[in-house]
Amino acid sequence: AAKAESIRKSAESLQGASYEEIEDTMKTFESYLLEQTLKEFRKSIKEIRGDNNDEDPFMSQTTDMYMDQMLGTISKHMVDAYGQRMTKDLTDQTARMYGIDIPGEESKKAQEAGAAGADAADATDTAEEVVEEAAEQGAVTAAQETE
Repeated sequence: AAKAESIRKSAESLQGASYEEIEDTMKTFESYLLEQTLKEFRKSIKEIRGDNNDEDPFMSQTTDMYMDQMLGTISKHMVDAYGQRMTKDLTDQTARMYGIDIPGEESKKAQEAGAAGADAADATDTAEEVVEEAAEQGAVTAAQETE
């Protein structure tokens, strides 16, 4: 619960944050999400196997506390090693939502604008060629009719 509250406060303070701060917050969120998923998997496996019946309450609490810490560490390492795509998508979307510049996106927009401009120029050239061809055809047709 404390981790979720910490993430919520981080998310609330994103207005005016840098791209790197948003990325750190998204990594923390992704790690927390994965940790909760792993805990639910563990809980489901325990229920299926029936491991809850004959445990000493103290040992059970100690084991649960250790497993929670271990799952938190595992989830952080998994996000660092394999979570780049989801982290980037979450970070980019959040940055767009708050109007924060995304590194590398300006050059991408410039390339897209350049490609769109080239397409428009090609379309204009093609349209001019069609008009000229139609005018020539009209001139030829008019000359034939006068003969």
